[in-house]
Amino acid sequence: MLGVYEDITDRKQTELALVMSELRLRSVVDTMADALITIDQHGVVQGFNTAAEQIFGYRAAEVIGQNVRMLMPAPYRSEHDKYLASYLDGGRARVIGKRREVAACRSNGEIFPIELAVAEVIEEGMHLYSGIVRDLTEQKRNERIKSEFISTVSHELRTPLTSVRGSLGLLKSGVTGE
Repeated sequence: MLGVYEDITDRKQTELALVMSELRLRSVVDTMADALITIDQHGVVQGFNTAAEQIFGYRAAEVIGQNVRMLMPAPYRSEHDKYLASYLDGGRARVIGKRREVAACRSNGEIFPIELAVAEVIEEGMHLYSGIVRDLTEQKRNERIKSEFISTVSHELRTPLTSVRGSLGLLKSGVTGE
């Protein structure tokens, strides 16, 4: 009986290193503070991390395989596929490679502000787009509170200061005597 043996130790070590690398990358993506959403060139969601689940209120299984339009309010919802097709036909990139503030839609229908940064990668002739999404709801609320506070303080200080200024003007003009 004749047998052939091949030492596959190196191949098994390489396979194990690849699996470990993939697990490490998946851990990083799933523990990011910002949402990471990946779509294909047709707008179909390919990836949806844990932060995206928390921000949008959907489980990944509900979103993966669906068109990303489901996360957008009107008018973006109806325009997205046209924009993508136009871009792929040599059109201008309005979002890709830029950081923009846009509106998004949670699973409960709530429209909220996000910061969106989209990057493109071409893999085996397929265009893939990764969007980093940051929920700006809290930041916008804090900005509004700060603005209202400054407005209130400004108004409250302006009234007494106007009276003091008027009194000092009377004193300076000598109306009240020396």
